[in-house]
Formats: sequence, C-alpha cells, structure tokens
Amino acid sequence: MRTRRALATALATLVAIALTIPAVLAATELAEDSFESQSYSGGSGWTSNWNEAGDDGSPSSGVIQVTSSGCSGRCLGFSALLGVSGTYRISRVTDIQGATAATLSFRYQQNGLGTLRVGTRSGPGDPWTEQTLSGGASGFQLHTMSVTPDASGTTEIRFSLSSPLLLVVAASAHVDDVEITASYPTTTSSTTTSS
Repeated sequence: MRTRRALATALATLVAIALTIPAVLAATELAEDSFESQSYSGGSGWTSNWNEAGDDGSPSSGVIQVTSSGCSGRCLGFSALLGVSGTYRISRVTDIQGATAATLSFRYQQNGLGTLRVGTRSGPGDPWTEQTLSGGASGFQLHTMSVTPDASGTTEIRFSLSSPLLLVVAASAHVDDVEITASYPTTTSSTTTSS
C-alpha cells in the first residue's frame, strides 16, 4: 500500500508540468486611414504623414487631394491635368517591427486613362515592390498585397498615377480605406497539475 501511495505521489509530481503552447499568429490592425479628415496626418498607426511627390504637397489642392468627389465620404483622389503628362506619387510610413507577416489592403477606382500603381518598400533607399492596378472603372474594388517585414520594422507604402498627355478627358483615380494588418507571434503558457 505504501509503495502504491509513494508511486502515485511520484507520478503526480512528474505530471505537474508547465506547458508552453507553440507560437501562434495574432493578426492586428496596425495602421489605417479612411481619409475622413481633409488632412495628410489622419488615420492611426503611422509614423509619418502622407508625402506627395510631383505635386504641390497640399491635401486640398493640386493633382492629389483628399476629396469628397467621386467617393462616399472622403477619399484620396488623383485628377491629372489636361495637356500635361506626368507621374504623381504619395507615400506614407509605418513600423511593423516584430511582425512575421503583413498585408496591405485598400479600395480603389480609376477611369483607366492613366496607370495606377501601388508599391511597398522597407525604407528610404530600398527598391520598391510595385503592382499595377487594373479595373475599377465601374466602381471601387478591393485590392490586397503582402508586405515583407524588414528587420528595421520600417515599411513605406506608395500610390502613384502616371498620366499621358490627354486633351479631352483627364486621367483620374481614387483610393480609400487603406489598412495594414500585421501578424505577430504570441506565446501562451499554462500549468497543468494532476493529482
């Protein structure tokens, strides 16, 4: 009897262990902007404002604007100039340090007369990974693309519209509901005791 009790006690001691559940990926909305304020500092989760290139730098004038024309509420609008060819860009930076994966999603529409592109890169000086957006002439459509996390954590996204020289109808496009969702490893520990 004593032997059985001693054995039961020994087994209970051995079974009382700490279990660590393997890392799982928890998706988190990291940065977003739905352009509801007519500002380049709106939204949340960003480490910079929107920055234009090839335009006047203002959210309320120029080719690139935060506008209520052509969208429900407000959105980011491109309206190229008649009789002028050019490429107009706007970019913003966030930090996804520690993420194992990330996804950029947004809605867009365009009239198809120019070339609308979306790009991502790890930081200033790094090459852009770009995708050319097609469709969207009949209304907003959703687009997603993977973002590769960099050791520095810095990630920059960019939208650009390249317009040929047009004399009758200008190239135009709209972008809305920009969101970056990142996945981070999480570890959960639990202790199981058997008696």
